[in-house]
Amino acid sequence: MKTKINKIGFEIEGEFNTTSENLVKKHGVIKSDGSLHPCEDSCDNLEPMEFASSAYEIKDISKIKNLFDDLSKSYLDNNFHYNDSCGFHIHLSFRPVLPVEIISLEFAKYFMDKLKNKYPEEYKDRKDNTFCNPFYSEDRDIAYCNDRYKAINFMPSFRKRNTIEFR
Repeated sequence: MKTKINKIGFEIEGEFNTTSENLVKKHGVIKSDGSLHPCEDSCDNLEPMEFASSAYEIKDISKIKNLFDDLSKSYLDNNFHYNDSCGFHIHLSFRPVLPVEIISLEFAKYFMDKLKNKYPEEYKDRKDNTFCNPFYSEDRDIAYCNDRYKAINFMPSFRKRNTIEFR
């Protein structure tokens, strides 16, 4: 059986206020995240938080679009913004549950090469980033790695949520 994406979810770190919380509440939850820091020019009414979306079936693209429309409106209304400490994570679940074509060093290298070519500056910035390190040295790292702070979080995310996380 060929692997297919089943569901998609997002973790969006940023600075939110209660108005933005109400805007996005229909799409997920906003919670605290100790890894975030307020930016120096942060508004007093915004707090560093993480938005965790609902899991959307891949066929529900209109619901995903609504999420980002609401987030964009919140941003334009100054009820949400991001800063340098914020991250954006995408969680994918699959059918079959264990996507053997993806959990491999070959896929990790392919994905990171594409990322490096498409976004060279961002890739360079990640080299020393402890929250989304782009490097795996061998397949064993992927299968047994308990470090969730990789650009592709294979096994820790899979063990916890049956997803693969792209950070």
